[in-house]
Amino acid sequence: MSTLSDLQAAQGMLNLLADESGGDPIQLSIAIRAALAPPAPTGSPGDVHAQAAAYRSAAQGCTTVSGDLARVTGSSLPAAWRGQAAENATAAIQALTVEVSTTEKVIARAAQALDAWADALTWSQQQDQQGRSELDKALTMVSAFDMTSSLPGLQAIPFAQSGVASRVAGAQHLATVGTATATLLNQLAESARAQMITTGDVDPLSAVVLANAANPGGDADDAGEGDILSPTALALASKRLDALSPADQSAFEQLLAQSGSPQEAAYLWKALAAGNSLTQVQAFDAAIHSHGADTLWLAEHLTPDLTNPNTVSSGADWASYDGQTDPQADVQHWDLYDQGNVGDCVAASTVIAQANVDPVLMLELSTGYGRPSGSKPPPGDDSPQALNQRLQQIYLQQYGAGQKADGFWANLFGHGEGIGTSGENYLANQDLDGATGSTYQYQGLGSAADRQAAVPQIQAALDSGKPVPFDVNGAGGGHQMLIIAHNGSQLEVYNPWGFTEWVSESQFVNGQLGALTGPGVGGSAKSEMPTPDGVELPK
Repeated sequence: MSTLSDLQAAQGMLNLLADESGGDPIQLSIAIRAALAPPAPTGSPGDVHAQAAAYRSAAQGCTTVSGDLARVTGSSLPAAWRGQAAENATAAIQALTVEVSTTEKVIARAAQALDAWADALTWSQQQDQQGRSELDKALTMVSAFDMTSSLPGLQAIPFAQSGVASRVAGAQHLATVGTATATLLNQLAESARAQMITTGDVDPLSAVVLANAANPGGDADDAGEGDILSPTALALASKRLDALSPADQSAFEQLLAQSGSPQEAAYLWKALAAGNSLTQVQAFDAAIHSHGADTLWLAEHLTPDLTNPNTVSSGADWASYDGQTDPQADVQHWDLYDQGNVGDCVAASTVIAQANVDPVLMLELSTGYGRPSGSKPPPGDDSPQALNQRLQQIYLQQYGAGQKADGFWANLFGHGEGIGTSGENYLANQDLDGATGSTYQYQGLGSAADRQAAVPQIQAALDSGKPVPFDVNGAGGGHQMLIIAHNGSQLEVYNPWGFTEWVSESQFVNGQLGALTGPGVGGSAKSEMPTPDGVELPK
């Protein structure tokens, strides 16, 4: 039991005795002592404020360094620095500028969080002390009378109730702020991205360049938005590189050295992180190297663009490819990444989750790379329509595999049957285990309390770059969607009907996600599925 739950239990006892007009003085004495028993909040607000001040001082130092780097970035390099050397130097300075700027913002936010925690601790300790004083007074009043009389209860009850209410309020506030502070600090810790590259053969400057490589238009300085490599990918690639033979390590490092841009190098690192062998990574680089300096081509063909703003429905971003959306691409006439009219939402969610973390799969979807000659659409056709056709093919393949895992042998590809929990867990681990380094486990979400308890685990997974599939139900039946990011208490959800939308943590917890499947996105009130009832969590 926690301090808060113990206090709430004692509060319940006191309220029950109050309803009985004071009740038995002996029982009242026991209840008051129970309300006094949980420990007071510990810790020194002054020490926490001092740490926050140290962080602010460090942030000011970063500001100075950031200004120096900005001046270097804006000046001309010496004439001796030409060609590739100048390009490498420019990329390194830009990466350092982003790293220092990110560090400055992270440390400043951490200082604010620590100050807020110190203030919460001060208030909670004051509330707790006030409550203990009132409880002590109530206990003294009860003890001063003949324990066979009901008079002490009548006089002590108001003090006891007020006292325990103060202690509960202090404990609740501390728990709420403490959880929020811990979540934020964990999120900020994930911003220290370069340290995830632990292999000894990558020098610190190269690690900074890799960690800060971003797609065009992405802001690597803003909570990782646009970054090619997640913290998990940075760490997994380091681990897998260390596991290679010295000769294979040298071959991979040669690929990095010959990259046409930091972005190409980052995608090679991401491909290795996703569990591809060195031979597979070499073949992948042979397919993309001619575009290595074309960072826009790399972004369009190697990362699903799920957040393209649209004008069709308020709040939703329709996925795009090659800068285009195509609402006539499939039989439902929704969009390129839409699952179609088959009940394969689980397969679609899982495929997109894998494409987010494995650029080799995304290259196959966008260009037909690796597919046998004569497949439809043919290899090399990188049109939006070809992407959509390949998506539908792989969705159906995965759909059949998921139904087999559920035992639906006689109804493969049946349009009326979805995929159950066994099938979705099978697909999550088949497609995502190797690419994220985590085993996925299905967890039921039968109540708001279950969903609230799952939120920190979901946020931790997202901070590490691990997508989280989840199920919803309602009048429209059942459906699976995918959480791909979070920003504070906001969750970014991909619906395999072809769009993403931001929802609040409160909407998730309270089963208020109907807008994701309702009239605003082409459905109807009868199609709304507002309540999350299960989630695949990486362990």
